[in-house]
Amino acid sequence: EFLCEEINDLIELTKYSEALKLCEEGYSILPEPNDNWDASFWFYVTFGDIYFFLRDFEKSFENFTRSFIFEEALGKPYLHLRLG
Repeated sequence: EFLCEEINDLIELTKYSEALKLCEEGYSILPEPNDNWDASFWFYVTFGDIYFFLRDFEKSFENFTRSFIFEEALGKPYLHLRLG
């Protein structure tokens, strides 16, 4: 939770490169296979947001698309908006 808050704070301060680095570090500490963890959903959405703000729309799209392997992504208007 602390890590998520820190990443969100960096995003709010528009420190996207720092947020991306911390997000990558956080994702890397998840036990393999990474997609077996609920936190992975949050990381994919956050990666998608960061890449969107960095205007790397290809990576943003990839991460938002990956978030749909999780049931909680279904029906989330925000995710569909970002994919659009």
